[in-house]
Amino acid sequence: MKVAVLCGYRDFTHDLKATADALDAHIENIQNLGHIPICVLANQNADELLRLSRRLAAAELVLDTNEPANLWTNTKGGLATLEDEGCAVVPVEFAPPTSEVLGLLMHAWQTEGFATPYEILQLTDRLGAPFRGGFPLIITRRGIRTIRSIKDSQGLTDSRLKYLQVPCTLDSTLADVRAAP
Repeated sequence: MKVAVLCGYRDFTHDLKATADALDAHIENIQNLGHIPICVLANQNADELLRLSRRLAAAELVLDTNEPANLWTNTKGGLATLEDEGCAVVPVEFAPPTSEVLGLLMHAWQTEGFATPYEILQLTDRLGAPFRGGFPLIITRRGIRTIRSIKDSQGLTDSRLKYLQVPCTLDSTLADVRAAP
């Protein structure tokens, strides 16, 4: 599975080195889990992250040219290279997903069926709230088609996107949610 790491949805100039380090940690983690990283860069940070990252050459690269770039345009850009496959999505600010977290999402997608009527799968905690800040997400094949077709989006909370809430039994602390400042 491909995993899109969103790196261009806001201005990271306050600490580009830490952001590049977080990006490198994501790339290494994704590869160690046997997945393929897609890194989405945008705005004035793109050149600096290309220069500072030690591992970016090992990932697929997408440049989000939208002004202004945001989570929605980064997500849509990350999906542009996909052909009839799903994709996990995580912002660079969040800790790299563990094999357990991705495994739960992938198992739910397989159980639901690859032709699921849902566009997005998201883990929820015991109270039904988004697990670890809501990421990672899995965007299904249907989700990719839907996201590509939406021209007037309200973002990842757009009411045209149907979410499958996947209960998660893993323990979580807020301390492991953020990877970069």
